[in-house]
Parts: sequence; C-alpha cells; structure tokens
Amino acid sequence: MSFRPRIRLKGVDTMTEKQDRRIILTLMLAGFIGSLSQNMLSSALPAIMQTFDVSAAIGQWLTTSYILVMGIITAVSAFLFYRFHTRLLVQVSLGLFSLGCILALLAQSFPMLLAARILQAVGAGPLIPLLQIVVLHLYPPERQGFALGLTGIIVGFAPAVGPTLSGLLVDAFGWRSIFVFLLVISGVVLLLGQLSLRSIGERVLQPLDLFSIVLYTVGFSAVMLGVTFLRSGSFLQADVLLSFAVGIGALWLFVRRQNRLETPFLRLRLLAQYRTLVYGCILLGAAYVLNMAGTILVPLFNQTLCGYSATASGLLLLPGSLVIAVFSPISGKLTDRFGAKRVCIGGMLANAVGNLMFFFAGTDAGAALILLSYAFRGLGMAMVMTPSTSLAVQEIRLSEKPHAMAILNSFRQMSGSLFSTVLVILATVASLPSSAINLFGMHAAFLAMAGLSVLGIVISILM
Repeated sequence: MSFRPRIRLKGVDTMTEKQDRRIILTLMLAGFIGSLSQNMLSSALPAIMQTFDVSAAIGQWLTTSYILVMGIITAVSAFLFYRFHTRLLVQVSLGLFSLGCILALLAQSFPMLLAARILQAVGAGPLIPLLQIVVLHLYPPERQGFALGLTGIIVGFAPAVGPTLSGLLVDAFGWRSIFVFLLVISGVVLLLGQLSLRSIGERVLQPLDLFSIVLYTVGFSAVMLGVTFLRSGSFLQADVLLSFAVGIGALWLFVRRQNRLETPFLRLRLLAQYRTLVYGCILLGAAYVLNMAGTILVPLFNQTLCGYSATASGLLLLPGSLVIAVFSPISGKLTDRFGAKRVCIGGMLANAVGNLMFFFAGTDAGAALILLSYAFRGLGMAMVMTPSTSLAVQEIRLSEKPHAMAILNSFRQMSGSLFSTVLVILATVASLPSSAINLFGMHAAFLAMAGLSVLGIVISILM
C-alpha cells in the first residue's frame, strides 16, 4: 500500500512512505478505539440495567449520549485540526478517553457511569475526523474513494464488532471488564502515537465561537431529551413539548448565527454551495441510524427474546462485523470505478433485506437466520458509508474539506444518536403495556428500518 503526500509540512522537508504508513496506522488504531467504545455496552446493557435497576429506554443513553457528545466534538474537528499539532491532539484525546474508562470502572451509580461515558466521548470525538482529514491530505483525488474505504473500516466495523467483544467480556468477567480492556488498549496506542505521529497540515489561528457551541449542544440535547420522554407513548406532554421547543429554537438560532459569522462554528454555507455534500450527509446519516439502532436492538432481540447468552449473541454478530471490515475498502474501490450512486443503491437494498429478515423472525429464530440477517445489514453498511462520504467531499477543494468533514461527521453522529433513540423508543412504545420490549415492538422497529432503507434507495436513485 502506498501513500502519496499531497502537502509539504511546515518545518519538515518530505515525509517518507514509511512515515505515512505509521501515521495512518496509528490514527486508525486511535479511531478504532473511540469508535469501538460507542457500542460496546450494547451486549452489556441487560447486565447494566439489572445492576442499576434502569429500563432499556434509560440504559440506551449510555450509547446514545456517547454518540451525541461525539457529534458535538466532531463539529469542532476542523478548528482542532488547524489549531493543534496532530500528535498533541491525539495524546489529549486518548488521555481524556482513558480517564473516562477509569471513572466508568469505578462507577457505583448509573449517573456516574453516564458521566464517565460522556468523558470518554469527549476524548474519542476528534479521532475519526482527524483520520479522515489526514487521508484526504495524503491521497490524490482519484484514490480518495479507496482511502475513505480504509476509514470506513473504523467507522462501520468498530461499532459493529463492539457488541461481540463486549459479549465475550461480560460473560467471562462482568461488564466492568469492558473498561479495563479499553483502558489497556488506549494506553498502548497512546505510546505508539508518541513514537510515530507527526504534524499534518499547517497550523492556523482562527476564533472559535463559544456561543455557537452552547446553542448547538443545548439544541440537540433538548431534542434528545424530548425523544426520551416519548417512552411513555404520549407526545402531548409538557416535558416533551417543552424539550422539543427549546431544542428546535436553539438549533434555529444556531443556524442563523452560522450564516452570519465570518468564521462560523460550522460552515453550513457549504451545504448551499455543494449539492453532493447534502446528498452525502443524508445517505451517511441514514446508514448510521440503521447501524446504531441495529447494534442496540439486535443484542436485545438475541438475549431478551431468543434467550441467547451475551457470548452467543456477540458471536452471532461477528460475521456481519467482519463483512463491514472486508467490504469497506472494496466499496471504496467500487466507488472510484462506478460512482457513489450505484454502490449506495446496492447497499441500501442489502440493508432492506437484512431488516426484513429480522422483521419476519420470531423468538425461536435460529442462529443461522440471525447470522445471515446481520451479515446483510453489515454489507449494506459497508456499501453506503464509504461511497456517501466520498460523494460528500469529492467536489470540495482541499482547504475546505476539513470543514466539510466536520459537517458530515457531526451530522452522522447526531442523526445516529437521535433517530436510533427514536427507533428504540418505537420498540418500547409498541411493546406497551409490557414494561419490557417484546416481539411486536421489535418487529415495529425493524419494519421502520426496512422503510428507511427503501427511502435511501429512492434518494440514491434521485441523486
């Protein structure tokens, strides 16, 4: 594998291909840890719910809050890339992530565990955007589909394989062992980064509008809170209406402020300039919703309804996770050759098939059916995430690509957090008056995901 530097680094003559490989490998490992962590509690959720006596609608906040906070942090990824040395940014990020692991390991209450997860997300937030920005700098335009396919291994495979690893750890050592595992691995990567990382791009001092960050955080957090309140099944409640009003109002003010600032928090005007960025955001967001909702609901389906252990459930998901790892680079090559549109259509079709198979599955679903259904979902993820990312940035000049990636990654995280929660709430509400998600609720959620996949096909055709 060869990497061709596309910029001359400030204070450095020329990077060798060997240095390029080390940088990419280190950033991939760092991004893998942060992305892996976001769904590692899926298989552990039943055990955590029992330990702290919380419902599934509350327990899933350990995953959705992580994604939400990562969305906020990724929104400032362009600022962080231009402002800080690459190695320093990785060191601080992994340091905060490690501290979050320690706090989670020691947590004696659900709020403390949730706070630890939020700190982990703050540390993990810059890592994936940093990896994507670096490969866009190191690869020429004609190979950027393949390059983004490498990052797709992290974005798609790591969250998908998280439930498998956590299932093995939970059954063998208990759910707290997850954080021991993450702490050890992050320490190893932190040391590797100290030895191999160099600065990519030139440092640029630009202001960061803190009020925009507040509006963005309040807006999405309030909307997420309103969605969580919907677990009772009623929209016309004071807490639901107030949360949505505050959230939508804050986001409206945020958008207006971005369009007026000379150096905005997010350069939303790029969405008006590049239609491909809009299509890429929509398709990637839809794919991430399907991915995140699946990694929450499928382990619950396997363990709660079908009676599989956490280990067995995790192993059933492993082939689908491996499909993502194998097909992410392949989908990048297919995108370079055939274009994003055709690949996205195939990916959404595979997603629809996988979700419909779960829709028709009962509590007596065999291992082969679950394995095959999840593998179709994994194929769909790989064939949508990479081409939609490539589509989003293909027309944008290099100096603006970090800002486009900030929009894309933030939208990906926020949509995944928000609408995966909506699907979990849908499963919960459809299960009423049962206090736990039943088969009817699960079928409702998977039917909704199949419908979203069909909508993705339509959007891809119209692209």
